[in-house]
Amino acid sequence: MKYRLPDITDKKSINEYIEECYETGEKYVIYDQDTLLADYEAWVMNIKKNSKESNGEWGRSLLLFCEKEGRLIGIMTIRYELSKELEMIYGNIGYNVRPSERNKGYATKMLAHALGVCREKGLHRVIIGCHSDNIASTSVIKKCGGKFILEKKEDDNINHYYEISLNN
Repeated sequence: MKYRLPDITDKKSINEYIEECYETGEKYVIYDQDTLLADYEAWVMNIKKNSKESNGEWGRSLLLFCEKEGRLIGIMTIRYELSKELEMIYGNIGYNVRPSERNKGYATKMLAHALGVCREKGLHRVIIGCHSDNIASTSVIKKCGGKFILEKKEDDNINHYYEISLNN
């Protein structure tokens, strides 16, 4: 797998990715999705800026495209400078695999890569959350060392939060 920041030439592939997710009923796929759909160039510039400069309490972060043989397989966000409050709401890492590529081990590879990035950035542990009924994501998190720490009801969802130690 190849991991990289998005660029201006990716507009068609990300739009196809989002459309595939919409076809399966997913409504929210990627960070700042409204901007992406309205002004793709501004979205790319914002992603690149956030990788270099602090974005207030959100800190710096990475949004990476995950590709295999030139095909966009997944997208992940690594928030390695979050405030403690936002960490317990959004978690340090988020990932999404395109529907046609699920159940092939890509999410586990993506999370393992994200954990390596977090280690490089000096984190000693990360928080990851998912909906309590998302069995696939729960399995990926546990496979990568996640230990259950909290259940929270948010709007109509029950979310589970896990901690992964990076001191290995």
